[in-house]
Amino acid sequence: MMFINFLLVGTFATLAELRCSSTLHGKNKTFIFLQNTVFINLFSLFLLRFVLQKDHLFLNATYTMTYSVKYVLFAMVIALGFLFMKYQIHHSAHLKECKKPRTKSERRWLIADSVMFLIGWFLLIGTDWFHHFFGSIASEQFMFNFTSPVSGAAHDLLIDVVDTQILLYVTGAVVFLTFLWAPVHVVNKYRTPLPNGRIRKIGGVIAAFLLFISSIYAISTLRLDEVIHSLTSKSSYIEDNYVAPDSVALTFPKEKRNLVHIYLESMENSYLDASLGGNSEHNLLPDLTTLAQEGIHFSENKPFGGPYQTYGSSWTMASIVNMTAGLPIKIATDANAYGKKDYFLPGATTMSDILTTADYNQLLIVGSPADFSGMSTYYQTHGNTQILDYQRAKETQRIPEEYYTWWGFEDQKLFQFAKEELTRLSGSDQPFALTLQTMDTHFPDGYVDPHTPTKYENQYANVVAHSQKQVTDFVRWMQKQPFYKDTTIVLTGDHLSMDKAYFDQFPKDYQRSTFNLILNGATSVKTTKRAFAPFDYFPTILASIGMDIPNHRLGLGTDLTSTVPTLIERDGFKKVHLELAKKSNFYNQELLTSH
Repeated sequence: MMFINFLLVGTFATLAELRCSSTLHGKNKTFIFLQNTVFINLFSLFLLRFVLQKDHLFLNATYTMTYSVKYVLFAMVIALGFLFMKYQIHHSAHLKECKKPRTKSERRWLIADSVMFLIGWFLLIGTDWFHHFFGSIASEQFMFNFTSPVSGAAHDLLIDVVDTQILLYVTGAVVFLTFLWAPVHVVNKYRTPLPNGRIRKIGGVIAAFLLFISSIYAISTLRLDEVIHSLTSKSSYIEDNYVAPDSVALTFPKEKRNLVHIYLESMENSYLDASLGGNSEHNLLPDLTTLAQEGIHFSENKPFGGPYQTYGSSWTMASIVNMTAGLPIKIATDANAYGKKDYFLPGATTMSDILTTADYNQLLIVGSPADFSGMSTYYQTHGNTQILDYQRAKETQRIPEEYYTWWGFEDQKLFQFAKEELTRLSGSDQPFALTLQTMDTHFPDGYVDPHTPTKYENQYANVVAHSQKQVTDFVRWMQKQPFYKDTTIVLTGDHLSMDKAYFDQFPKDYQRSTFNLILNGATSVKTTKRAFAPFDYFPTILASIGMDIPNHRLGLGTDLTSTVPTLIERDGFKKVHLELAKKSNFYNQELLTSH
């Protein structure tokens, strides 16, 4: 329906122009139709989006019969203005068509200028969108998005890209290329003050300047200089400190414990009030705060704290790899290294691999398509993990085929499915490991489900407060089940939130950290005052289900329930962060690629 509307508008404009103009005899009618269709619809959409603030302009579902009639009428008004402008230009004494054919050299320069503009305009628009949505994202995260599958991104996020960035990009490109390629001179009564050749030169200068400025902007904003540094400077730090799980004798207890690990999307300690180490006026995590009194949580120097966000741990897939493999995600030297084909860190031994050797039933439940960022490849090529994601939920008719909320299905359904699966898993004689990934607190602004109270003025604050209650209610349900006595529960914020607008007013010197809590663990704790990284969770979680780990180290991590210093405690955050960012031949050759 959407494209039918566009064609109707183009047809109307072309018929009107042919009817009213006597200068179109012999002209290519198809070209006139395409010109009118593109320019009029593009300008109409631009006005609707950026002046009238209308959303979802490129969703076919938007174009109901009523909306279609309104759009066509609106675009027809724009068409009349466009045709009038066209008439004025064609009959203006100040524009004269250039009859001389362009030389090969001129055409080459036009193509070069066009390419420069298109690249520069893309860098400017794309970088600005990235910065607006993600804030100052890590360079390795930016590169990861180009070397791993991205299907399954949030529907609203993709709509915003099409509705704003692509529309803006195409509009700017069409306007500039029309200016650059138009075969006209600007003249007056006595001379030619702006010949076509000079117009082309002005266009070339604009294109070159745009490419230069946008390149500098992209490099500084997206921190692409760090990418270059990480690919050119080498370090043996990972090789020197990595403890391969298959190189040590890991021992499970005689009575194996179950594991439930919940990755809490963007769950930070900053949502607590100042008395608890947070930076919020109100404690947005009251239920989790109470729950934390029943378990252990690690912090360096505050009542509630968490890991330093080290290199290669600042987004969901990276945090999962850190916590289950004891490794960062580094910039790939192989474009297929992170899940585009049939492998994801094939040289690493992960928690799923280890649990598989002990005959655990393993299940991952996530409300988005697990293909996003290579998650499905990671879990399916390491161990025997089954996956219940958005696609699988449709296949098993847990949700309708057309159902799509937020990233797939919301957290309310996530916990509903988790209860059903836990009931099933606990009925087996095998131990189980259940992994959940919440999504409602994902940027931008979080997802407001129908049960979310609106206690606070800020939407994201309301979503966070509701999410932590959902998590706590689910944990309380588990604590009432027969399987709980043999089950360790781990709650970890996956990474610092990327909701840029919410954190804009935070003090620059406030150290943000993610929430962590271990309930019903099998280990005694020497101290909870630790300086650590996300990869330290790897041996810590395994120790919490009773595994004996020689020397308390695994991957790059250290068991936090031991007294062995972590890498950050030994070397300091800055050194660890910088060394991990450097190129590691060991990582690239032994862990990243398939042998």
